[in-house]
Amino acid sequence: MSDTSAPNGKSEEFLDELEKGITKIIKGPKNSKADKIAAINAGIRLAAIRHKVTVGEPDEGFFGK
Repeated sequence: MSDTSAPNGKSEEFLDELEKGITKIIKGPKNSKADKIAAINAGIRLAAIRHKVTVGEPDEGFFGK
């Protein structure tokens, strides 16, 4: 498995920006339920990616089940 973290922290910044966008869609009162559900699904995938990047053990913990 390749190392996805950049030495200057760019991957963490990128994940943070994605998380902000997802949260903005979920909290937006004018967004449709379909958009909110899609954002929740993207958030779940983002959480799995963040877990794999920070922990490095994809087969352990919550996401390994």
